[in-house]
Amino acid sequence: MSFADIKESAYMALDTVRANKLRSALTILGVSVGLLIAMGSASELEYHLLLARDLGFLPEEDYGRLDALTTEVKRMRASLIQKTRQRTAVG
Repeated sequence: MSFADIKESAYMALDTVRANKLRSALTILGVSVGLLIAMGSASELEYHLLLARDLGFLPEEDYGRLDALTTEVKRMRASLIQKTRQRTAVG
């Protein structure tokens, strides 16, 4: 595949997106809703980890590691949500 073919494919893809703005916006909206639901699930996981630790089912060192991973995932999701919203506002 030559550079000209790749360039032509990119232009065709952009033309398709422009022609289907509503469809693209709805797709982005669907992704955003899914990400918000996932963010809620991560918050619920944080609570369950805290509860398990407080009840003595989860050792402190495991809690610290799992809580840090959950926080990292939430930050990544928040960043993705923000980028999706910016893209929707621009589009």
